[in-house]
Amino acid sequence: MDQATEVLPFAQMLRSIAPMLRGPAFTQVWPNIDKSLGLDRIPEPTRTLVLDTHKVEQDVVLGYWNQVLTTDPAELQAWIDENTAGIRVPCLAVFGRPVTDGERERFDRLPDVQVEEWLGDGHFVHLVDSRGFATRLDAFVRYCEQAA
Repeated sequence: MDQATEVLPFAQMLRSIAPMLRGPAFTQVWPNIDKSLGLDRIPEPTRTLVLDTHKVEQDVVLGYWNQVLTTDPAELQAWIDENTAGIRVPCLAVFGRPVTDGERERFDRLPDVQVEEWLGDGHFVHLVDSRGFATRLDAFVRYCEQAA
């Protein structure tokens, strides 16, 4: 969900703000990243549940993004490209935003991929339209069972 195999632009952006993410400016930088996730698009009552438990800790973010922050972006992209080249199973990619040309190019390298853009749903497409996502995921699972 909302995660492509093209990470180069994201990795470059994170590397450019890495000193702020690692330092005391984290609390000033994070709200912009947080806003881009689209938490406000999640319908109630789920939004309140998510926001009530949404505690962002700098060390957790840095740990989660460690590989992106410590690896040269071009090297990281090459590593991902190399590792995804071996994928031979059906894949479903659901985005809450337009898919970029670079993402589409990389998805086109996979032998069996279904890419969908649920425009305006943000990063949490599975929470914004949980029924629609569950229905789509069920259809994909049935597709995989038939493909097997």
